[in-house]
Amino acid sequence: MDGVPKRPPDPRFSNILIDANIVDEAFPADEVQAMDRLAELQSAGLGILLPYTVKNEINHPSTPASVKQLASSYIFSIDVGNPPSRFYPQVRDLLRGNSIDNRHDADARNLCEAHTWGRFFVTLDKRILKRAEPIRALLAGLWVLKPSELVELYDHHVAIDPHPMD
Repeated sequence: MDGVPKRPPDPRFSNILIDANIVDEAFPADEVQAMDRLAELQSAGLGILLPYTVKNEINHPSTPASVKQLASSYIFSIDVGNPPSRFYPQVRDLLRGNSIDNRHDADARNLCEAHTWGRFFVTLDKRILKRAEPIRALLAGLWVLKPSELVELYDHHVAIDPHPMD
C-alpha cells in the first residue's frame, strides 16, 4: 500500500460522492442523525455530489417519489465523456466476488467516478463497505465510509482546525 494515505483527508477540501442508497429513506436507525447532519453540511456548502451514474437509478420508474424528491436536493456530477476508469474491471471483479451476474457493475462505475472526481464515497451498501480497504488499495486516495464515519471525520478535522483558511 505504498503511496496510499493511511488517514483520511479533511472532507472540507474534497468532493464527496454519495451512493444512491443514501437518498433512500430506509437507512438504518443508527445512521439517521448522520444523514440529517450530512444534509445540513451539504446545505452549508460541503461538496456532496451524487454521481451522474446514479441518475439512472434515481430516475427509474420504480423509484419512489419521496426518494426522487430527496435526491433533487443534491447536485449531480456531469458525464464529461471520459473513458471508463482503467481500474473499472478490477473494482467490478472485487465487488462481484463469486457472483456471476452483473448486479455490481453500477456500483463499480460509481466507485470509479468517485475516485475520478472526489476523495470520498459514502454508502450504506454492506458489500462495498466490507471491501473498503481493498477498494482503497485499488483506487488510491478514495475513502469508502458510512455517513456516520464521514460526520465523525468532519467533526474531528473541525476540532483540530476550526478555521483552516485563516
